[in-house]
Amino acid sequence: MKKQLLTTTALVAAGVFAVSGAALAQKPTLSLGGSTEQIFGVGENSTAYDNASGQRLGFDQHSDTEIHFNGSVTLDNGIKIRTRTELEGETIDNAGTANIANGGSAAGTSNDIIDETWMRISGSFGEVRLGSGDAAAQAMTTGYLGTWSTGVGQNLAFDTGDWVTNPTTVSVSTVGRIDLSSDAEHVSYFTPRFAGFQAGLSYIPSTQEDVNNGRSLTAAGDTEGWSMGVNFDRKFGGIGVGVAVGYATANESTLGLDDPESWGIAGRIDFAGFRVGLSWVDTQDQGTAINTASNGQETFEAGIRYTFGPNAVSAQYLSAEADSRAAARDNDDLETFWLAYRRTLGPGVFWKVSAIFADYDDGAVGAASGTSNDGQALTTSIQIRF
Repeated sequence: MKKQLLTTTALVAAGVFAVSGAALAQKPTLSLGGSTEQIFGVGENSTAYDNASGQRLGFDQHSDTEIHFNGSVTLDNGIKIRTRTELEGETIDNAGTANIANGGSAAGTSNDIIDETWMRISGSFGEVRLGSGDAAAQAMTTGYLGTWSTGVGQNLAFDTGDWVTNPTTVSVSTVGRIDLSSDAEHVSYFTPRFAGFQAGLSYIPSTQEDVNNGRSLTAAGDTEGWSMGVNFDRKFGGIGVGVAVGYATANESTLGLDDPESWGIAGRIDFAGFRVGLSWVDTQDQGTAINTASNGQETFEAGIRYTFGPNAVSAQYLSAEADSRAAARDNDDLETFWLAYRRTLGPGVFWKVSAIFADYDDGAVGAASGTSNDGQALTTSIQIRF
């Protein structure tokens, strides 16, 4: 019934759009955007972990580049259409080989060369989003999460493990967003913002990403997913207040496992150059019995940022704990703490320094010391945003 309703709604919307007198006010334009960041630093793992898993470089240099192809056009009736295709800068092709022990992909596989690709249609009715990108719960809450809303250095969620290695035996992640579908193709609707409030809803046919030459197999990924979020963002005098909540679920494709669910709440407050953010996200993907595939995670984040002139400093903390019926995964946990500084050198040009401390704990009974890890790192980088 839900699928029939969604299909009918989409067809009616397309019909209204087609007969509404829409015409091109000007030729569509295409522009380039994106960012590139060059990072170097020094990191250290625990001796027990490196002895068990292989020694790593102390000093290293990393790159993080993404090119955006942005299309846009405004119709005579005021409807705006925007598109984006995101090209990743650091990938290997299908013939490439990499050292798996050092975090590389296996021979004969490829990283995600194209990240997101989407179209957004907006007007007084709100916005419709089509394609591969963040579903509603993630899109409506990420900017309010404790570390995402306050970071000024590298990205804590994605970059902690680049410098202090997360063991494969520790089944928790520094990425604690409300996300069950990654960048799988979906259909979303976002309302206009009214009195500070905005809501969004996504339907995700399959969590199997980048399948565009046929309909996805129901067994290839979770199916018929729903993702929804609401946020509130408004200023009261000189104080800015933001609150966001989100929920996502889908039909589980693996027998013996319950349907996955993820929900979270986040809030931030801005005053006198400061921003303080707090968030809690609970993700459950658990089976009806002990199962090595069952896993869940609870993530708490907190951060504070202070901006003065072209400078900004921040302190961030993330704690995550596995919640699983699998004995090998239950009680795994991690903590990471960041201190960072950023200076704006010019429009779109930033110098960053990040001090990283992380502790990954394998919670299995009798786990060897080499299956856990703790360490620290210091990095600096130059980033250009186009």
